[in-house]
Amino acid sequence: MILVPLAILFVAGQTPPAPATAPPPTEQTTAGSPAETVEAFLSFNKVSRLGTGPARALVSGELTGMTARTLGPLASPDKIVAAGPRLSVARLPATGENPADIYLYVAQSDAGAWTISAVRALALPPFLSTLRNDLIQRVTLTDKEAHTLAQINLAMQSDAEHRAWFAEHRTELGALRDLALAQPAPPGTARAIDGEAAQAALKPINASSLEVSDQGAVIITLGSIGDNSVGFLFADTPNKLPVMDGHDYIWIEAVGGGWHLFKST
Repeated sequence: MILVPLAILFVAGQTPPAPATAPPPTEQTTAGSPAETVEAFLSFNKVSRLGTGPARALVSGELTGMTARTLGPLASPDKIVAAGPRLSVARLPATGENPADIYLYVAQSDAGAWTISAVRALALPPFLSTLRNDLIQRVTLTDKEAHTLAQINLAMQSDAEHRAWFAEHRTELGALRDLALAQPAPPGTARAIDGEAAQAALKPINASSLEVSDQGAVIITLGSIGDNSVGFLFADTPNKLPVMDGHDYIWIEAVGGGWHLFKST
């Protein structure tokens, strides 16, 4: 697992000054819901005041003791999902200023207060961008190079782009799901589906792998480097879904019909 350090969200060693005309946020030290906590955290971030006492009261876990005044430009959340009775995850969507989707983990204490306990993003290594730029600049590409470029492009897309991709390729994903579920295996057995039929179905959509988890979910990975991956999984019942706790799966979003967009790190 690769934990995404806060330093990736702003230039190390540089603390952007607070806007001269920005009004200070309300200095509340508790919040009654995940949405209120995220809103308060982002308001402090916007005016470079994350290092103040009231802002520090909004964080916990691995963020305890953070000294950064700001994490740079962050969008407002477009979705907040429950990951458990006392854990929610807020997605800050990718923007032009910050091309990566950011996930804020919001945990509830025994006393009932909600705090930001972790920050996550898909941790793809820098060499992928270097390789992508190199392939884009070439006049001609071999079939293998073109496939590699397409897979890198898929892996680097935003969640919004992945959802659009899903809508365009839902039929092909359904065929892959049916192929995986047609393979006999004892219940509770994880298995990779890597025969010729699977490879022939994966390549046209530039997906990289097909597998069934020990819980029975069909997992179609679009791109991955080590533990860092993005793709779609099919689970017809909630008990087949993996746990979203920030230590393996960092985002799981229902997109319809039992399908879910996932990111892991």
